[in-house]
Amino acid sequence: MSSTITDTPGDLGWGSVRLHFEEVVAGGPEGGLDDRVILTADPANTPSIRTIQKLGAKFLGEVEVPPDDPAYAGGARHKRRYEWAP
Repeated sequence: MSSTITDTPGDLGWGSVRLHFEEVVAGGPEGGLDDRVILTADPANTPSIRTIQKLGAKFLGEVEVPPDDPAYAGGARHKRRYEWAP
């Protein structure tokens, strides 16, 4: 898995999760996707954190948002990272 995906905070839209859920679970169109999903949430976004926790995702820690990340321009300074293995 790319270090950009595993090390850089970002957001995963729930619409994208629904749209691509079967591909992730099945290993992707070519079977090359990892069997886990990295989810992130703003520390103040309690509803998203609860949803991620209800999925059974493992908390990986809280990371700083790098200044060159688009989320930084929007005011995000930290993201909570979770690993979900569907």
